[in-house]
Amino acid sequence: MSVTISIENTAVEEGFNNGSQAAFTVRLSEASTSDVSVSYRTIADGSARDGGADFNANSGVLTFNPGEVQKTIVITS
Repeated sequence: MSVTISIENTAVEEGFNNGSQAAFTVRLSEASTSDVSVSYRTIADGSARDGGADFNANSGVLTFNPGEVQKTIVITS
């Protein structure tokens, strides 16, 4: 079985909204019968600056348990 992982775009109003959150939905193309893990991390790209200037750096591992098809990653500013 081959499972595809996708992530949806999100938008946050730019400004001095310290504590704003951007939620990214991560989906599997179909439920798996075993655990599926994927690593993630934020990177500075375009006009967003890392290190607390525009958003707080974040990284980790999402683990989808058997039957799960959706998880959320939250990035704060």
